[in-house]
Amino acid sequence: MAACAWNLRKWLVIATIFLFWQKLGLFFVKYLRFFAGYWIQSSFVDLDG
Repeated sequence: MAACAWNLRKWLVIATIFLFWQKLGLFFVKYLRFFAGYWIQSSFVDLDG
């Protein structure tokens, strides 16, 4: 019974971490896209002179 409870707890922790990383990843992708767009614009400005 204790092993079953531990297994359940383990899966709960994994699910929590997965959901947290999914939320963090979504924020990171948005930030990275914004940063990449800004960096590409600035690098094109640098190429122009």
